[in-house]
Amino acid sequence: MGQKGGKTAFEATRTAESALGELLTHIKDLVEHELLDSRCATKLVRRIKKEYVLISQSGKLTKTGDRLLQDAFEATDAALNAENARLLVEANAVLRAKDNARDGDSARRGVEVFGTTTE
Repeated sequence: MGQKGGKTAFEATRTAESALGELLTHIKDLVEHELLDSRCATKLVRRIKKEYVLISQSGKLTKTGDRLLQDAFEATDAALNAENARLLVEANAVLRAKDNARDGDSARRGVEVFGTTTE
């Protein structure tokens, strides 16, 4: 079954395993320094994983290169998970601040908040 442009999954790719490792390292560093959005980085990593499969299927992947790429994927995934966790905590803090501000406005107006009337 062919891919885009009529290429099969087993055609050799010109990409070197070292290039994928370098890309993953750069993506990880950019995410850690908050210079690359984690959603964009995730899409890039997905594409790199597809290229990794092509290299593996073409027989160009060495055992050492495979181990290095697996380590690079793991490190990049860890950086993405940490960034997504940070963003979640940040978004939660913003929502909590908005809720506190809204509850404070309601209390000043004597509005019922959580079943109690404030005066």
